[in-house]
Amino acid sequence: MNIINENAKQELLTEEKKKKITIKDYPFFYTKVMYRKGSLLKYDDYERLLKMDGPYEIADYLKKKTYGKSIDYLSATFPKDILIEASMKYNTAEECRHFINYAVNYPGLHLILNALFLNYYLNNIKYFFLGKINNLDFDKIKPYLIEFGNINFDLFYSLYSTTDDEKFFKVIDIDEKAKIKLKNAYKNKNIVDLQNILSMYYYINLAETFFQISNKREELGNYLNAIIGSKNIINILKLKMIIPNKLSKIQDILKNLIEAKKTDECFSILDKAKWQRNDVKIIKKALDEKDIEKLECLLEKIKLRRAKKIFGVKNISAEVVIGYLALKDIERQNIIFIASGKKYNLSIEEIKKHLVF
Repeated sequence: MNIINENAKQELLTEEKKKKITIKDYPFFYTKVMYRKGSLLKYDDYERLLKMDGPYEIADYLKKKTYGKSIDYLSATFPKDILIEASMKYNTAEECRHFINYAVNYPGLHLILNALFLNYYLNNIKYFFLGKINNLDFDKIKPYLIEFGNINFDLFYSLYSTTDDEKFFKVIDIDEKAKIKLKNAYKNKNIVDLQNILSMYYYINLAETFFQISNKREELGNYLNAIIGSKNIINILKLKMIIPNKLSKIQDILKNLIEAKKTDECFSILDKAKWQRNDVKIIKKALDEKDIEKLECLLEKIKLRRAKKIFGVKNISAEVVIGYLALKDIERQNIIFIASGKKYNLSIEEIKKHLVF
């Protein structure tokens, strides 16, 4: 007769279970991500923010959440009308650095994060050019910078203050071919070309990342597909130019859009193609009205909804981290919409139209 110590057996099984979870399934910073997810604003929080009078009251409320550090740090130097947006930028940079550092042991996740966060780095380059071309003081563009990558505020200020712009081109960490195009556009003070070059550089890099991970991670593939597909469609409608694209799911649609002779024909193509089948009803009204601006807003909303779905996966992997970051990005955009709405005296119902819950 075997005598079994049930307590010892239970402890052993629990320990084995912990080992399996820790080593096999969970990134080592999973707990941190779950804690951050639990700290996201809830519907009731948004309802309270919507009823507040202005930026100071909103800032005081957000300080009690996860934005205390950014608001305290910036409140002494930023005026109230841009404090909220500047705080969101600062918070974004902090999270980027945090997750990039923690993801270094996970090559796939590290690759995706770098591709997504590249947008913040290119944002700084864009504002450098906009500020220089329009002869703006550094303080005018600082609220729109996200301290990320190899250029901190001090270095950025130093590069911005010098008359030798070549120093800036030597420091920025982007492809040499893109640098040459940027130099030519900057020399000609062509702001539209500068923005288009930076935008395409981001989405081409994102497309390359998509192909490296899409076969293995369906939800992430769908998310990146929504981002890149939306951008390509809007660019074609706006500019009627060929855009580098490798995405098989929308290749035929983009080809037809490029070959279309009129904008009306483009809308007809999109309507028949049922692009993003699950979201046909969302964009239907914009297609019927042939309204590019409305379509752009709705496609952005589709992208954010795709992002929210990532967090629903069961396996703890890159999807969880990207899912949290996507939800956090939605939260920051919601806060900016609320603050901007209050600034321009919009009604609560009008502001709500732009929020994603």
